[in-house]
Amino acid sequence: MKTSKLEETLRSIRVVERAKAVLMQTRRLDEAEAYACLRDQAMKRRVSIGAIASVIVESGKLLLGEQD
Repeated sequence: MKTSKLEETLRSIRVVERAKAVLMQTRRLDEAEAYACLRDQAMKRRVSIGAIASVIVESGKLLLGEQD
């Protein structure tokens, strides 16, 4: 059980890092500002930072023209 929780946490961290990169590139933010943006949006919507990050990563693929 602990292993699956750790794996989920690692996946979430990777998605948050990718979302920060999208925000840094599209909004010209530094790393701290990008994380603050993620955190603020998560708190406003009362969802996890990982959930917000997932949406941003998917949106970023469209905005930046990336393929899977």
